[in-house]
Amino acid sequence: MRMIMYRAIIIFALAFITSCGLTEVKDNDSTEIINMLINIPSEKYVINGTYNALLAYKGWGELYNKHMVAARDQGNLNDVKIYLLLGFVAQLKAQVATSEAFSSDFYDIFVRHPDVVLEALKQNPYLVLSGCYYIGNYFGFESKNAEKKAVFIETYEEKIQNHLRVGGGDRCMAQILMPKRPQY
Repeated sequence: MRMIMYRAIIIFALAFITSCGLTEVKDNDSTEIINMLINIPSEKYVINGTYNALLAYKGWGELYNKHMVAARDQGNLNDVKIYLLLGFVAQLKAQVATSEAFSSDFYDIFVRHPDVVLEALKQNPYLVLSGCYYIGNYFGFESKNAEKKAVFIETYEEKIQNHLRVGGGDRCMAQILMPKRPQY
């Protein structure tokens, strides 16, 4: 029974990665994302037969930074999708450090590439709550940036509503106005 459950989880995780359109994710990165998602310790963090949690934490941070920089600087659709997926996984796994990094980094990516971010959210509606939570959490995170919220809403609300139709825009704006950590 346990083996059937593991196979189902792996199939789900592979379908999850593929559904994001992440065919351009490097094998090592996709493996690490899946391992994190389904709690399988990565072999590359096992030293002398012992799993090194600190090394795994550092590796996840490097993965996050690599995809954050790509999404921010290049702003192509797949880079943004991968980055959003990392944020989603961070919320699912309650990774506080990654979530905090998202709360400070994602706003800049959105402002630089709003159409790309909104297209990524439109194509992957399960990422809307987590992505918009991070934007909303930016305003007031660590008692900073609250003054930017009104200008952001005035500038982007219509664009968000137009891109994320059929309730997506309303759910996104609700998270931006009053961020509430999504419960999955």
